[in-house]
Amino acid sequence: MRINKFLSFSGLTSRRKAETLVLSGKVEVNDKVISDLSYKVDLNKDVIKVDGKLVEIKKRRHYLLFYKPRWVLTALGKDPGGLKTLDGYLKGLKLRLFPAGRLDFDSEGLLLLTDDGEFAHKIHHPSFKVIKKYQVLVNPVFDMVDKERVLSGCVLMGKFVKPDNFKILKNLSDASWLEIAFHEGMKHLIKEYLKKMGYSVKRLIRVGIGDFKLTGIPGSYRWLSEEEVSNFKKKYFGDTAGDSDGEY
Repeated sequence: MRINKFLSFSGLTSRRKAETLVLSGKVEVNDKVISDLSYKVDLNKDVIKVDGKLVEIKKRRHYLLFYKPRWVLTALGKDPGGLKTLDGYLKGLKLRLFPAGRLDFDSEGLLLLTDDGEFAHKIHHPSFKVIKKYQVLVNPVFDMVDKERVLSGCVLMGKFVKPDNFKILKNLSDASWLEIAFHEGMKHLIKEYLKKMGYSVKRLIRVGIGDFKLTGIPGSYRWLSEEEVSNFKKKYFGDTAGDSDGEY
């Protein structure tokens, strides 16, 4: 198993942050600093440490669905600028979880937190086609003439993208509520995509990640059951081992 995959699989961090740890020289295997992302570890005999602390594979993983409010950073710990972070809502938890993906400061909705780095990596990797659904308030009022153009896709940041689903929910006097879904995970994808179509996003709510749906009120959360996680993995990742061990 590659070192960055091991670190994410252990529940220590996400795979992306695991790469940063390796490249910054904070990872040791058998007391030797490893900075090569292709380095493979043997789980049966290698001793892996990060910042001098032993890292082991956790047998039990935890998965939490959180309704992130608007004007909250998708970050743990205190913000130097005094902005609200996830800590204000999850400080009672005794587990070290990290967000799988993110939502902008001014966006709200479904956010998954876990200590399963591989799950976090896969759920947002486009190859697994986990669809994220959003309800979006835009102005001006959406013109039906643009519907086919929205569905046809466009090039953003050098990559062609198109929605998996799109529909108009409601037209107001000067704005429209739309529902749009992508399996891509590009930064600011919804805002940039609709901007290219001629619309400005005024409010954005993520209402679904695959089969997981937004429920509750802003700031609330619930644990996913072992069955929910196992079914999700089987459906989207092809996992059949039944080893999700979700909190329930």
